[in-house]
Amino acid sequence: MKKLIILLTLALSFSFADARKYPALKVKDYKNINLVIEEIGKSNTGLTKEEITTELKLILLQNGIKSERKLGDYLWISVSILPDSDGINDIFAIAIHYKKFASKHLVKIIDPSVTGAIFTPDQGNYSSFGIAGRKKDIIETINEKLKLFILDYIESNIE
Repeated sequence: MKKLIILLTLALSFSFADARKYPALKVKDYKNINLVIEEIGKSNTGLTKEEITTELKLILLQNGIKSERKLGDYLWISVSILPDSDGINDIFAIAIHYKKFASKHLVKIIDPSVTGAIFTPDQGNYSSFGIAGRKKDIIETINEKLKLFILDYIESNIE
């Protein structure tokens, strides 16, 4: 029963979330996205990059988006973990950003030497931090932030 209440609360909170259109998130083929997940360090909860990758790919697929590994703009996910000295909990920070190559988008507007090779265009805040004693809690936080990104990403790409 407790799980049902939590699921209903999450479903309702996402149904009232306001999607925003960000022109910088508009792409030619939004149904395919490059996914780059940074390596994560050792954790007390035992969370692995493979578990994060699987979870993220499933959420993208549920929303009609395939993850790819090709050269080009990409969705960057960083999960930084600091194992707590108690041996049980992890202190974590999550950052999700859509990144673009300056040479592909800014050559006519701004000299890429000013922006760097890769830049983060205007988009929503898909970051979080916390303390967790179970890897499930960290994964749920990642999922929540990814869903917010997907909402803005799809809204930005649908006419």
